Amino acid sequence: MYGAALGLASLAVSVARRLDLLDKKFVLGKSGGVFGHSPCLDSTLDALLLSGAPRAQIRALEISPAHGAARMARRLPSPGGQRHRDDASVV
Repeated sequence: MYGAALGLASLAVSVARRLDLLDKKFVLGKSGGVFGHSPCLDSTLDALLLSGAPRAQIRALEISPAHGAARMARRLPSPGGQRHRDDASVV
């Protein structure tokens, strides 16, 4: 399990480095079915993430990535130049 946590942390810290976030406070969202089921994995991953990105604020996502993408898409202009209605029934 340590190897899985190390691999995930390495990828996340690498992305944060490429985005020049390591010296800044930022939210690092955890999403997916692997999180929240193993206290050992979660605590190990959090410790590794914070060792590489000490200013990261680690949180579980409040909404699914698909829901977030749908919300963003609704804000885009339609081909006719108007925004889509901000109607909860759309998604």
